[in-house]
Amino acid sequence: MPDLVFPQLSSGATAQFPLRKVRSYHVVLNTTEDGQTFSYFDPTSGLVSWNLLLTNLTEAESASLETLFEGCYGRWASFLFLDPADNLLGYSADLTNSIWTLPPGVAVAGGIADPQGGIGAFQITNQSQAVATFGQSLAAPPNFTYVFSAFVQASAPASCSLVRSGPSEEVLEAVSLPTQWTRVTSTKQLTSPGSSVTFGFQLAPGQQMQVFGPQLEAQPEASEYYRPTYGSGGVYPNAYFTMDAMTVTADAPGQFSTLISIEATR
Repeated sequence: MPDLVFPQLSSGATAQFPLRKVRSYHVVLNTTEDGQTFSYFDPTSGLVSWNLLLTNLTEAESASLETLFEGCYGRWASFLFLDPADNLLGYSADLTNSIWTLPPGVAVAGGIADPQGGIGAFQITNQSQAVATFGQSLAAPPNFTYVFSAFVQASAPASCSLVRSGPSEEVLEAVSLPTQWTRVTSTKQLTSPGSSVTFGFQLAPGQQMQVFGPQLEAQPEASEYYRPTYGSGGVYPNAYFTMDAMTVTADAPGQFSTLISIEATR
C-alpha cells in the first residue's frame, strides 16, 4: 500500500454528493486501404477520473487534504484512493477467482439461484474439522471506516461471523443465516493502523452457506444497491491529483470547501 492515502472525512465517508466519476476506455481503430474500419477494445487500458466537491469541512479535514496534496507535490506523486462510487472488493461476482482466499478444506461452487432472479450466487462449504475464514485481502488502511455487506442464506437456520482483520487486530460480527435471502452488514471498526485489511466469512466445521453480492464500501452505511465487480475493485493505489493548485475557501468560521480532481489508470 502506498504511504500516501486519500483521507476520510470525520463522517467516515471519502466524498460528498454530488460527485462526478468518468471512466474512459482505449479503442484502437484501423482503417484499411479499401476503406474498411476495424476497431479493437483494449481491456487492459482505462482511465478513471473523479471530481469531488467537498463542503462544510472542518479545519482538521481541510488540513489533511492540503497535507496530502503537498506530500504528493501536486500532480507529481501517486496516492491510494478508495473509490466512493464502487465496490472495493474485486471479483465480487466470482467467488471462485483466486483473489479470494480459499482455506484448506473449504469448497466454493457457483451456479446457485440468487435473490435477483439469476444464478450468480455461490455455495461455500467448510469440509474441514476447524473453523475457516473465506475472504479477500486489500492493500488499504485497516482502521478506515468500512461497511461490509452480502446476501446470505442457509438450508436450515444458523449463524456465521462476518470477519474483518488487520495485521494486529480482528473483529467478528455474528449474523443470522435464515433460509431466505437476507442482506447482512458489518460496521464494526478496527482501530490499529497497517497496510492491509481482510474481509470475509467465518464458517464453523462442516458448515455450509450460500452467498451473493459481497460488497465493501469506505463509508459508514451500506448503499441501497449491490454493485458487482468482474475484475479489480475500487481500490486505486496509483491515483493522482490533476490540479496544479489546491484552492480552499473559507465559507464561514471553521467551515471550508474545496474542489478536488483525481484520476487513475486501470
